[in-house]
Amino acid sequence: MKISKINKEFLDLYYKKKLIASEVDYDNGKVYITDSYRLYIINIEDMALNFQIFKQVSLKQLIDDSNYEDGLITNNLIDGEYTIRTLINKDNTIKVNINDKYLRLFDNPDIKVKGDDKPVLVYEKGELVGLILPIKEY
Repeated sequence: MKISKINKEFLDLYYKKKLIASEVDYDNGKVYITDSYRLYIINIEDMALNFQIFKQVSLKQLIDDSNYEDGLITNNLIDGEYTIRTLINKDNTIKVNINDKYLRLFDNPDIKVKGDDKPVLVYEKGELVGLILPIKEY
């Protein structure tokens, strides 16, 4: 993950008085931090911000990979107000759109998908490191 960029983005959100929530898992040395659109799982020692000033909520419950399928990151980009990237499952039966800006904060990510209305789980080197909420097409 691009830890310094993630810390900077959340610092900017904090000063803009945007909602930021976190949960600290001291047993595993992790901080779960979200702005409601994405969630990052960061090592406590990598967290540059005082995560205790954020709203404390239960976020670990959002990380459940039951019935998720391995996904593929496509080169399909839709430019507009946001750059939207399309993700699919291996047999191309699930198509999910996400904000590409959030995906770029991960290093060589692997993804798992469940549906176009379910969070996309993001892995680095086999470890779950975050999730991104999809953008629903209407």
